[in-house]
Amino acid sequence: MFSHVFLRSLLSGIGSLTISLTLYCQSAIPEKARSTDSATFPRTTVLKEVAVVAAPISLTQKEGRLVLDLKNSPTSAGSSVLDILAKMPAVTVNAQSDLLSIKGKEGAIVFINGKRNYMPPSGLFQLLAGLNAGNIDKIEIITSPSADMDAEGKAGIINIILKKGKHEGRYGSLGTQAGYGAGTIAGFNGDITWDQGKWDLNASYSFSRNAQKQISFNYRQNTWQGADFLSNTLSERSPVQTDHNVYIDAGYQLTKTSALRGSFTMYDNKWSMDALNHTTQSLGQVHSGFDTPNDEVNHWTHYGGVLGFTHSFRNKSFFSSSADYLYYKDNNPANYQPATRTAKLTPISIFVGEMDYGTNPSAKWTLHTGLKTSISHLTNDVTVTSLEQGAWTRDSSLSSASSLRENIFAGYGEAACTLSETNRLKLGLRYEYTDYSLLLNGHTRDRYGDWFPSLLFDHKLGDNSAITLSYARRINRPSFTDIAPFVLFIDPYTLFSGNPAVHASVSDNISLDYTLGKLVFSTSFTSEKKALEKFQISVDTTTNLQELKPENMDDLETLNATLIAPLTLCPWWTVQASVSGLWQHEHTGAALGAQQLTQWSFQCSASQTIKLPRGFLFETSGFYNSTMLSGISHLQPVGGLNTALKKTIGNSCLVLNYTDILNTIKYTSLVYGPGLYIRNGFDFSHPAVKITYTYKFGSAPAGLKKKHDNSADEERRRVE
Repeated sequence: MFSHVFLRSLLSGIGSLTISLTLYCQSAIPEKARSTDSATFPRTTVLKEVAVVAAPISLTQKEGRLVLDLKNSPTSAGSSVLDILAKMPAVTVNAQSDLLSIKGKEGAIVFINGKRNYMPPSGLFQLLAGLNAGNIDKIEIITSPSADMDAEGKAGIINIILKKGKHEGRYGSLGTQAGYGAGTIAGFNGDITWDQGKWDLNASYSFSRNAQKQISFNYRQNTWQGADFLSNTLSERSPVQTDHNVYIDAGYQLTKTSALRGSFTMYDNKWSMDALNHTTQSLGQVHSGFDTPNDEVNHWTHYGGVLGFTHSFRNKSFFSSSADYLYYKDNNPANYQPATRTAKLTPISIFVGEMDYGTNPSAKWTLHTGLKTSISHLTNDVTVTSLEQGAWTRDSSLSSASSLRENIFAGYGEAACTLSETNRLKLGLRYEYTDYSLLLNGHTRDRYGDWFPSLLFDHKLGDNSAITLSYARRINRPSFTDIAPFVLFIDPYTLFSGNPAVHASVSDNISLDYTLGKLVFSTSFTSEKKALEKFQISVDTTTNLQELKPENMDDLETLNATLIAPLTLCPWWTVQASVSGLWQHEHTGAALGAQQLTQWSFQCSASQTIKLPRGFLFETSGFYNSTMLSGISHLQPVGGLNTALKKTIGNSCLVLNYTDILNTIKYTSLVYGPGLYIRNGFDFSHPAVKITYTYKFGSAPAGLKKKHDNSADEERRRVE
C-alpha cells in the first residue's frame, strides 16, 4: 500500500527536480581564464613562470594559477578529464555530490577553452567523465582571479584547454581507444591544425562510450518514537554513456594591427540507465521492504559560437570586443514500473557581450577597463503520465512548467605598476549587478549588486625565486537547483529538496605563493560569511524525514598549505610529489543544529616517469585524500593508483593503461551526532585496462616556424 504512495511522491520530486539547473549568467569569456591557447584573444599576464618538473609531465606555477601540461603524459591517453582532475595537487573530486573543490573550498567553476560550461553539476560531471584527456593540452587551476574575471566561484576556476597547433603548416593527430572494466570502453579522438598566411584553423573531435556498473547506498540509524529506526536503500545501476565533442577555432589577420577570430563548439552527451532500487526498513520489531525498478535517459546537446575583434593602436594600447551565443538542451525521460513515466525538456539560451580596453601610459603603468553583460533564458516543461484503464493520462498535479531569466551586468578597472626591478603591484575593482526572475508556482524576483576588489603583489627574491601575495573577494550565488522548491524521495523517509530561503554568500580570500627553483609552496586562507553549502542533511524528529538540501551556515574558515616538489633521481627517472594540509572550521547555524566543527585533513599525490630502453616510457601515479568536511558531512578517505606504459614508433604511439588498480575510488560520507548515524555514497569505479593508439600526420615548414602573432596580440602583451 505504501509503495504506491511513495512512488507518486518520488515522481513528484522528479518532476520538480528536473527543472533545476545551475545557471550563473555571467560573462562567458573571462579574459584571464583564457590561456594563450584559448579561443578568443588571450590576455594572460605572466610575471614569472617556474617549471616544476621536466617532460614528460610538466607542472608550472604562474601568477595565481597552477598549470598541468598533459601533451606528453602517458596516463592522459586513455584517461578522462575527471580522472586527471582527481590526481591534481589541491583539487578534490567529490563524485558523490558532483562537486569540485580547490584547496578544500567547494564550488570550483569549470571552463573549456576559456568559456564557462553552464550544465548543472550532474551533467557537467558526465561531460568531464566522457571527455578524452588525450585531446587536452593543459589544465589551469586559477586560485587568484583578477578583476577582469567573473567574481563567481569562491574556490576558483578550472580551465580545460584543448590541443591547438602552435606552428605554421598542416598537421594533426588521430587516436583510438578500447578497454574493459566492469563493462566495455571505447573511444576516438583527433585534432588538426591548418595555418597559412593570414588564415589559421584548429579543430578537434572526440568520441567515447563507457558502459560500467554503479552502486549507490544510503544507510541511516536513529531513534524515533522511542524505538530504533533503521533504513537502508541500495541502488544497482547499469548505465551507458556516450559523448561527442567538437571544437573549431579560426582566425584571420585583417591588417597588421587588427584581427578577427571565431570559434564553434558542440557536444552530444547521452546517459542511459537501467536500475533496481531496493529498500529495507525497520522500526523496533516491524520490518518492511520493496523494490522500485526504473530506466532513465539524460540527453544533453549543445552548440555555441563566438566572434571577436581586436585592434592595437600606435600608443601601445588595444581594444577588443566579442559576442557569444550558447544554446543547451536537456531531454530527460524516465519510466517507473509498472505504470508511470515522466518527460522533461529544458532549452537554455545565453548571450554574452563584452568590450575591453587596455593602455600603457608610461613605462611603469598599465591600465585595463571593460564592460560585460550576459542575458540568459530557460524554460522547463515536465510531464508525468500514468497508465489508467489502458490509456496514458497526464497527471496535472505532478506536471509543471517554469521560466527563468537572469541578467548580470559587470564593469571593472585594473591598474598594474612596476614599482622596481623586483616589485610589481596590481590593483583591481569589479562591480557586478544581478537581476533574477523566476516563474514557478508564482513570481520570484531578486536584484542585488556588490563590489569585488582584488590585489596582487609580486616580489622577485633572486634569479630563480619569487614571492607573490594576492587578495580577492568572491561571490557564491545559489544555483537554480539550490532554490527550486522541489522534492525528490529516494526512500520513504529520505528526500532531496530545494531551499528558496538560501542566498548568496561572499568570501574573502588571501594567498601567499613562494617559488624556489623547481619547488613551489603555496598557502591560502578564506573566510566566508553565511557560507552556502549543498546537500546538508537534517532529520525531522516529528516525521522522521531525512532531508538533504542547501543551507547557509553562519561562517566558514579554511586554511590550506600546499607543497609541490620534483625529484630527478637520475636522467631517466623523475618523480613529482605534492602534499597539502587543510584546516576547516565552521559554525553551522541554527538550521543545522548550531554546531561548531573543526577538521584537519591532508591530500597527497605523486607520479613517477621512467624512461626504458627501446623507446618505452613507464609512468605510475596515485593520490590520497583524508577525511574532509562538506558542511556537516564528513567525506571519507579516498585514493587511487594508476599506471601506464607508452611506446613511440616514428609518428605512432601506443599506450597501455591500467586504472584504479586497487579498486579504491569509492565515495562515502558520514553524518553523526547524538542518536544519529548516516552513511551514504557511490561506488562506481572499477579497475580497467585500456589500450590507446595515436598517429601524428602532416608536416610543418623546416625548423617548425612558430605561428604568427598579430600586432594586436603583441600590443596586448606589452600593455599587460
